[in-house]
Amino acid sequence: MKLARIILPTSKPRELAGFLSEFFDLEVETVGEQFVMEFGAQHLVVTPDQSVGAHSTALEFELESKQALEELWQKYQFTLYRHSDKPVQGAMAPHRTEQGLLFEAIDIDGRRWRFVWIKND
Repeated sequence: MKLARIILPTSKPRELAGFLSEFFDLEVETVGEQFVMEFGAQHLVVTPDQSVGAHSTALEFELESKQALEELWQKYQFTLYRHSDKPVQGAMAPHRTEQGLLFEAIDIDGRRWRFVWIKND
């Protein structure tokens, strides 16, 4: 079994697809009312859903290096700046954990994206 798609319902599909596309450097393909982005071996599918509010969904990704995590945090900060008309609150800056480093990004729907780097001693 393998994960094929991550479906992200939102009341603002165009805005969320633009935010994620910029943050992750992804190309967006429009398929009907959905926005589809290749994300490694999976697809991120942003789909309209007018009943969606804040989300409790959290997605976690492991990065290959401390530098990659720090660069992604900087990219997230820049993406937030570019989308400042849609303020996002609750992000957690990179901080040390027992295993390495962690930060949490919040998208425009309140969905949590957790990024970790696990140090190998």
